[in-house]
Amino acid sequence: HSHTTLPEGMMVGDTLIASAGSYDKNLGVVTVTVDGDNVTAVASLITKDDAAETEEDPGVVAIISGIEEAHEAILSEEVGRVPFELVGERAFVRTGETNLGNLITNAMLEETGADCALTNGGGIRASIDPGYITKGEIITVLPFGNYIITKDVTGAIIKEALEHGTSAYPNAEGMFPHVAGMCFTIDVSRPVGDRIVDLMIGGEPVDLAASYILATNDFMAAGGDGYDMLNVETVNEFDALDEAVISYIMVREVIAPTKANRVMVKDSGYTGPSTEPVVPSGDIYVVVAGDTLSAIAIANGTTWQAIYELNMDTVADPNMIYIGDQLLMP
Repeated sequence: HSHTTLPEGMMVGDTLIASAGSYDKNLGVVTVTVDGDNVTAVASLITKDDAAETEEDPGVVAIISGIEEAHEAILSEEVGRVPFELVGERAFVRTGETNLGNLITNAMLEETGADCALTNGGGIRASIDPGYITKGEIITVLPFGNYIITKDVTGAIIKEALEHGTSAYPNAEGMFPHVAGMCFTIDVSRPVGDRIVDLMIGGEPVDLAASYILATNDFMAAGGDGYDMLNVETVNEFDALDEAVISYIMVREVIAPTKANRVMVKDSGYTGPSTEPVVPSGDIYVVVAGDTLSAIAIANGTTWQAIYELNMDTVADPNMIYIGDQLLMP
């Protein structure tokens, strides 16, 4: 994977390497000529300025229009609803935990039944606005067609992966880890490679010698983004990551994933790992003594089922809410 621009290609021995740069700045052209046993290849680029001077081909335009119309019918399908923004902008997903990263890794756990899940912030490419969520939005968030893979790894390998993924922190890097089924703290006072502390898996302190089933994406599973430690034997393969997220949302219809302190940073005010979720701003009700979901619903002109659906990720049992709980309101 490279953003190198090679206007005329580059020969390495008898091999022509062609690379057209990045972000649609150029189109790459390789012309291969076969004359008997002689084969030659020449590389060139078409720049945007070059393309602007070229007339559109009506036949190609018609083909593209037909494909776009067919795709739009699929991509516009609504799969669920969210009451607030799901944060996927690169400045956030490459430096810390976000509610969208948690949604994606939650879906990975549900799809696989693994002990924990890990995906890279660089694979999350956009945010999702409040309101109805379409298939097209999910594909915009996860455009690479990655699929989910499970690996049987030790706690030591998981810690090594997290050390690698956070090694550039606080600088933004695509390798930054988003997780489910586990939580950890980055102690920035410690040297790189030994900054992960308070690593918990399944609510218990990690056992570095024990084996865990880890769900990740196929890019990372093959060592992508420098995760070479995950390039071990595969246990199983599952659906595409975008399809798993779509299914996860469709089952619930309304989702409200939060930041849940899965990734903490140790500073002067640090007192240890916490499981209390960080709830995004919006219409929030704080539970007080004597509250029930039914009573809260009546007072707010809604139903307890509607409140529960919005808070299923943080309220396990609608009959058990606690003083201080922060509930998203419909």
